[in-house]
Amino acid sequence: MVYSPTKPVTPSHPKMKSFHGTVEVNAATVRARLLQIAVEVISQLVSDPMAKVTVNVEISAEFPQGAAEQVRRAVSENATNPKFKVSEWKK
Repeated sequence: MVYSPTKPVTPSHPKMKSFHGTVEVNAATVRARLLQIAVEVISQLVSDPMAKVTVNVEISAEFPQGAAEQVRRAVSENATNPKFKVSEWKK
């Protein structure tokens, strides 16, 4: 019997090493959509104990007539609790 070494099996697809996704979420449906993203995407990513998963939330709001002082104050105060890295108002 002649010994013939077998070729190492190579996967048909290379292993992907990172994932990056961006999605725009309508403010009217933000609660449901963020929950959907958490359940359907983020939970899959964190299911690998070796994965380093970071989730960033970016909020952009424009007020063509200018934001009311009450809204500005409430948003500025509320943004301190979840420790926003950036929380600023512009003219």
